[in-house]
Amino acid sequence: DCKFYSRRGSHGLDFRVMTPENIASIREELNTWDLVIFHSYPHNKFEHSDAKIFYHEFLKPLKTLKAGFIHEINKTNIDKITYLVPLINEMDAVFHFGTDTWFANQVKKMFPSKSNRMLRFRMWVDMDELYSIRKQFSYSNKQKMLTYIGRWSTLKNIDRSIEIAKELNCRNKGWACEMHGIEASMG
Repeated sequence: DCKFYSRRGSHGLDFRVMTPENIASIREELNTWDLVIFHSYPHNKFEHSDAKIFYHEFLKPLKTLKAGFIHEINKTNIDKITYLVPLINEMDAVFHFGTDTWFANQVKKMFPSKSNRMLRFRMWVDMDELYSIRKQFSYSNKQKMLTYIGRWSTLKNIDRSIEIAKELNCRNKGWACEMHGIEASMG
């Protein structure tokens, strides 16, 4: 299915399927935006010609600010994913698992002028919104609980949740700690 550049039906949102045929119209629409964030890009199973179209006809001519969430971790991925290095070069900001990983350091070496644009991605939280939700519920019936919900991947640093759980139980007995994997291919 290498003719699609977007995940169809992801997150239950309205979406448009980007194909080589409609790439120009989508690019023009996105050029009216301030920022485009790329969570996906053509991977190594895409035909080279499709990755080439994505890069030369969509990404490179896109005039808006571009941020990329790059999920690659090793040299194999750099070598086998067509246009990955030029794609990273086109980004105004590159988000990765950390700023000191092997991959992040390679990006900084390849593009010294962009080393300050290599950033660690993390979840966004609106603390005011979180506080207003918390106020709706009483603490009297609550169990003390720490829950990790996410992909079971060493790069997600899930062992940190285990370390925190141990520390919580040492300081204050009665904490329940859980971990839930949310991707079928993980854990």
